[in-house]
Amino acid sequence: MRFTGRTPQIARSQGRGLAMHRHARRVRAGFTLVEMMVALAILSLMMTIIFVPLNLGLNFFHIGNARSQLQQSAQAMLNRMSAELRQASFVFPNDALPGVTDKAPYTNNGGLPYYQSTTFDETVDASAASSTPKSIVCGSNKQPAGNPSRIDFLLPKMATNGSPQLPLTPGTYLVTYYARRQTPFDSSFKSNPFDGVDNPIVMYRAQMPLFDNSSPPKKMVDISDSRYPSGACSGNEDQTSFWLTESEYGEPNLEPLSINDGSPNPTFASHDLLTPRGMGLLASHATDPTLGATAFVPNTIFLCQDTDGDGKIDHVRITLDLAQYDEAGAMQTAQNVRLSEDVDLPNIQ
Repeated sequence: MRFTGRTPQIARSQGRGLAMHRHARRVRAGFTLVEMMVALAILSLMMTIIFVPLNLGLNFFHIGNARSQLQQSAQAMLNRMSAELRQASFVFPNDALPGVTDKAPYTNNGGLPYYQSTTFDETVDASAASSTPKSIVCGSNKQPAGNPSRIDFLLPKMATNGSPQLPLTPGTYLVTYYARRQTPFDSSFKSNPFDGVDNPIVMYRAQMPLFDNSSPPKKMVDISDSRYPSGACSGNEDQTSFWLTESEYGEPNLEPLSINDGSPNPTFASHDLLTPRGMGLLASHATDPTLGATAFVPNTIFLCQDTDGDGKIDHVRITLDLAQYDEAGAMQTAQNVRLSEDVDLPNIQ
C-alpha cells in the first residue's frame, strides 16, 4: 500500500481538535480550588494595603476632632471663670499666702483660711435651692486647711454702663468655684461610684446674695477681720465662718460663708455645674479612701497673688486640667487638655 502523505495532516487536525475539546471542558469546569485560594489571597493583600492606612487616617481624624472639641469646651469654661473674676471686688484667700494670711485674722488658723471636719459630712445637693451646713465651730476635730482648687469672691452689682457699683450694694453676690465629685461620696451616699468614669470630679459654681431682704439690708456674708473663728466657743468670732468641710472619706464639699453657722440656712441664687458635660477634672490622686488611700487631689488650681503688697489679692492664675474618660470604666484618660490664664483684678477694693 502506498502512502500519499495526507494521513499526517489528518492526525494533526485530529490532535488540534482534541486540544480544543480539552480546553473547552476546562472552561466549562471553572477555576480549581488552588486557583481560587491564590486569587483570594492576592485580593486580601490588596485590600489590606488599601484599608489599613485609610482606617488609621480615620482614627487620627476622630482623635483630632475629639481633642479639638475638648479644647474648645475647656477654653469656654476658662473664659467664663476669668471674665467673672475680672469683675470681682474682693477675693478670699484659698491657701497660705505671704502678706495676706500671715496677718490677722488668719493667724488664728495657722495662716490657713478654711476649716475642715473629718467627722461631719456636708451634702449640698446641686439641684436643691438651699442646704443646711453641718459646721463644727467648737471641737478638737476642727483643723485649719487650705484648698487651692476652690476660690471665693464677691461679684458686685453692675451699673448700666457695665462698671461695678462700689461701694457694694444689694445685688452683690458671693460666688464660689469648688471641686468635688459630681455625686457626693460620703457616709450618706456610700453606694455612689467612686471611680472617675462613672462619678467624675467636676467644678461647681455656687452663688448666694451678699445682702438679705431686710430694711436696711444686712450683709449675709462678713468680709471684716472677724470673719474667721479663733476656735473659742463664744463671741462674734464664731458667728461668721468660712468652711471647707471634709467628709469622713476625705472628700471636700461646699459649705458657704454665712453670718451664722446654724441660721439662716444658706440660700443659693444658683448652684450649677461649671464643667462641660461628659468631662471631668483630672486628678493626680483619685484613689478609694475607703481602702485607706488618699482622696482626690485635683490638678486644677486657683493661685492667688498680692502683687502690690497691700494685703489684698489682686491677681489669680487659673490652671485648668480637664479630661474625657473612656466609657469602658478602665480609668484611662481618652483625651486631656491643660490650660492656664493669668487674671488681673482691677476692681479690688
